[in-house]
Amino acid sequence: MRNNTNAWPLKPLSEVGDFNPRLDKSGYRDDLEVSFVPMAAVEAGTGRMEVSQTKHFSTVKKGYTPFKESDVLFAKITPCMENGKMGIVPRVTNGLGFGSTEFHVLRPHEGIEPRYVYYFVSSQNFRREAAHHMTGAVGQKRVPLSFLEEALIPVPLFDHQKLIVSEIEKQFSRLDEAVANLKRIKANLKRYKAAVLKAAVEGKLTKEWRKAHPDVEPATKLLERILAERRAKWKGKGKYKEPNGVHETGLTPLPKGWVWASLEQLGMIVGGLTKNPKRAKLTKKTPVPAGCKCLCQ
Repeated sequence: MRNNTNAWPLKPLSEVGDFNPRLDKSGYRDDLEVSFVPMAAVEAGTGRMEVSQTKHFSTVKKGYTPFKESDVLFAKITPCMENGKMGIVPRVTNGLGFGSTEFHVLRPHEGIEPRYVYYFVSSQNFRREAAHHMTGAVGQKRVPLSFLEEALIPVPLFDHQKLIVSEIEKQFSRLDEAVANLKRIKANLKRYKAAVLKAAVEGKLTKEWRKAHPDVEPATKLLERILAERRAKWKGKGKYKEPNGVHETGLTPLPKGWVWASLEQLGMIVGGLTKNPKRAKLTKKTPVPAGCKCLCQ
């Protein structure tokens, strides 16, 4: 990246915060409740972090990474880093938290807005660059601390940092609202589709058309023609067997000229081969509209 007199100054991240700051453990009681944040508690890509889980200080003071409120956690291992498991530590129990050793911790200096740093290191471009600098074996690659310490970040005035963060979050809010609207539209379309199909099989969609065309062929005649044509074209083994019809008792009343029919009456159902093939018993029923011009053979 190039710098000029009109640009914000570029500084290494090591100059805007302290990485993996040490904790003086002598000042804490072993029975002190502290927040515990495993890798799974950090949501990928959103910065949300669950800190409600607690443990005694004695059980986490060794083998875990310490951090405090407003620290920036950065997952260093693959694929967590690529997935964006990063976030700003919210208020934690008794002001102290511990988490996975697979986190790098950055504690911003005074005059550096933590959210500004978080949005920078969690950006797709930064994560892509970090991935190129990973070291280690396949499946266990990690972002080295040296890369983060040397990575350059543009540093505007503190008030400008807050303005940038405010604008980012405003745009994210709009995006979240748009996503929520799309989900509502998708749900409404699903309901609308179901309503249209229901109206179609009940004859409501063609109600006006039927009024304008009262003399169309009734579906009973169509069904008779289908069955007669199938019977005449039968070339199978043995005697032709008439398809099972439908008992209309209890079924939804249909518009004038329509008739209930079984799928077996409307078409030849061909299944896959089995060791002991049996003729399928089809019980599905479908209404056949009057004036239907297609023959299902």
